[in-house]
Amino acid sequence: MFTRCPGCHTVHPLNAVLLAQGNGLYRCGKCNKVSNALQNLFDQWPGAGDKPTTPEAGNRQPPVLGLPSEPGNGQPAEAPTEISDEEAALLKAAGFGAQAEPTSPAPANGQRAWMAAAAAMGVVTLLNLFFVSGDALLASPSIHGALEKVGLADPAPAPLYRNLELLRLASSEMHSHPTLDEALILNATVVNRADREQPFPALQITLFDAQNQPLAARVFGPEEYLPSTSDLDSGMPPGAYLPVIMELMDPGQHAVGFEMKFH
Repeated sequence: MFTRCPGCHTVHPLNAVLLAQGNGLYRCGKCNKVSNALQNLFDQWPGAGDKPTTPEAGNRQPPVLGLPSEPGNGQPAEAPTEISDEEAALLKAAGFGAQAEPTSPAPANGQRAWMAAAAAMGVVTLLNLFFVSGDALLASPSIHGALEKVGLADPAPAPLYRNLELLRLASSEMHSHPTLDEALILNATVVNRADREQPFPALQITLFDAQNQPLAARVFGPEEYLPSTSDLDSGMPPGAYLPVIMELMDPGQHAVGFEMKFH
């Protein structure tokens, strides 16, 4: 394959790599003129009077190469009418007038395989993280929400309603223990004024002396003041009254008052 410089008529050998580098354009090393090699293209070394076989501009049509044949009948199938962006660029560089609109190229097989492999690696990484630190991942609201959307985790339970301001101390009393020395009995009734169930609160009890100075304080969990047969997960129904009976150590037999707070 050869081209002839239209400026100095020097003949230059060509190959597909050289044509692709300049999209058909080249600079003559003798006269420094920039020309389109495709407009003066020869299959053999041209003589002085030879003319290129390039068709006239008005008659140029892209050649159809490699037409597929239907199995068994040997007849060529219809040529495709759509061209890719790369094909359109090559036709434009060759000077063809009528151009088909380029279509968006579909992902190549290699690109689709790479995308599938990347997705698979993401799933494997997520599963590895889950098996290594599953509890920590599930504790994260964002991770748990993502797993829940894809069906890998159960929906998170709704948070329990909790309003300590609607818990009231309906009655309270403290007196000496009838059978144990240096011990006290605390009787109280807690009521849930909320319109819905609340979890059992923790109770902070502070003992005071006659001068209203704190002697001792401690926080008791529901498991410490409720009967052993109580269901700690059931909570306090709305409007329920909860009796509390507790045995407390008397700090030096000076406690004459107490205070109860909810936590």
